[in-house]
Amino acid sequence: MADRQLPWYHVGLSVMATQTSAITFCHHPDKPASDGLRFVQFYFGLPLAMVVLCITFIPIFHKLNVYTAYEYLEKRFDNKTRSLTAFLFLLQRGLSTGITIYAPAIVLSSILNIDITYTILLECW
Repeated sequence: MADRQLPWYHVGLSVMATQTSAITFCHHPDKPASDGLRFVQFYFGLPLAMVVLCITFIPIFHKLNVYTAYEYLEKRFDNKTRSLTAFLFLLQRGLSTGITIYAPAIVLSSILNIDITYTILLECW
């Protein structure tokens, strides 16, 4: 919350930055060669989506004095709904983070000639 001292554009840029990962940097350089610049429309649409979300959801959150979607779900429904959506989100983010770490590891292992399969199996045991 930063004691509500951050300007709106800092918050907006930080939210958009969290959408970028190592996979973005490893995967997207070859996209223009394979299918043109169609993938760029996502990055042009992201700020627009943020504006729409701010216009629609922020007034509701402000009126209800909630800070997260999970708080809203708890007030609107119940604690079970909040817990279920939080669990599903954490599961999805855990899988996503694993892929985000593993994909650049594959690239680096081929560049550095390191067998990551053996290393990963060794770490698991």
